[in-house]
Amino acid sequence: MNNRRTTINHFFGYALTQQNEDFGFIRISKNASSYFASISEYEFKKWIEIKKFEGRLYASVRDPIERFFSSIPETLTRMHAPDPYRSKSDVVLSYDLWNLILTLDCNNINKFLNEWIDIVDDGFFDSHHEPQVYFLQNYKKEFYPNLNLFSLDAIDKSLDLISIQENYPKVKTKKIVNSGEKGGGTFTRFDSIKKFLSPATSSHEPSNYRKISHENPISKFSKERNLTIREARRIFYNDLVKFKNDKNIKRRIYRIYEADFELFSQLNHTSLLNVS
Repeated sequence: MNNRRTTINHFFGYALTQQNEDFGFIRISKNASSYFASISEYEFKKWIEIKKFEGRLYASVRDPIERFFSSIPETLTRMHAPDPYRSKSDVVLSYDLWNLILTLDCNNINKFLNEWIDIVDDGFFDSHHEPQVYFLQNYKKEFYPNLNLFSLDAIDKSLDLISIQENYPKVKTKKIVNSGEKGGGTFTRFDSIKKFLSPATSSHEPSNYRKISHENPISKFSKERNLTIREARRIFYNDLVKFKNDKNIKRRIYRIYEADFELFSQLNHTSLLNVS
């Protein structure tokens, strides 16, 4: 089992901050990090190396089970064999791992999950399933200084606390108009970030897009069922989470992410956790 971070498609050791470096935010893949980076009230403008930063740091921690299941369609869609022309945000795999994952059957979810866990347990290869503690610690496994954590489930309260603590404007509630429906409604901030949490909506292809430049299990799944990539991801994810409470699956995930489970258990919905 892994004992240190190994992926390269993330800015480990860096945080987002303002031009005058008031406070920083550590992005963790699959923890709505894109949403936090886009909060206009916090004026995030640049990356800064954490060891050179003197302000307070913040980061969200997500239920490890939820994050693991959400990461799978993300990885399967982004993955590709070595190719210098692919985006750096994609997941570059060695040829042997690429060929191994191509053999996985998305139509047999129980078998797929156990084989996927075998692969992840053997070596992390994507930041989307890299343990959350690896984003928050240096190579000596020490939490970064002045680090304050909050549960992603408590985003509304936590953002209010951050705004008060840093003397920044309160983050406004989003107003979302759902496509295809008349009008819209006012939602809590947690509702407004669902698109960043759901693996079904993070694909940027047009709704009628059916072909991608590289074959992977998701593209194969979409072709077999005559679905768009977006539709395939959503249906596949819904099939996956049916096993979220499977005792064997949970036991195996816990074994890999024990430190994440321990950290998540320390969080509550009413305060920030300083782990420095």
